Amino acid sequence: MADLTSADLSDADLRNSDLEEALMRGARMNDANLGSTYLKRGDLTDAQMTSVLAQDANFERTTLAQAILHGANFSGADMYRSDLQSAELSGPELSGVRIKRAGRIPARLVLGNAQYRPEMQGSRPPRDIYVP
Repeated sequence: MADLTSADLSDADLRNSDLEEALMRGARMNDANLGSTYLKRGDLTDAQMTSVLAQDANFERTTLAQAILHGANFSGADMYRSDLQSAELSGPELSGVRIKRAGRIPARLVLGNAQYRPEMQGSRPPRDIYVP
């Protein structure tokens, strides 16, 4: 388990890295490339991730509480059961993100997303089949 608490990883190229269970509380990762990085069960509480590229990264069960995620690109990322409580989000790219069963997703993340459709609230797809 890597301990990168308060590390400055701004502009770092961490593509395809294995950072499972990494402790990254308060880390600065502004403009970093986390594409396809494996961050499962990591702790990124209070991390600064402005304009981070995290396409297809695995954030399953990762804590992103109080993280700053302005302009981050999470397209195709796996955020299954991740914790986004009190995260600062504005303008994130979330297309294709897997957030099923994510814990504590701020309402503004869902309600403010361009792909949110209020008319679908409470409905279930046929045979519970969801399109990724």
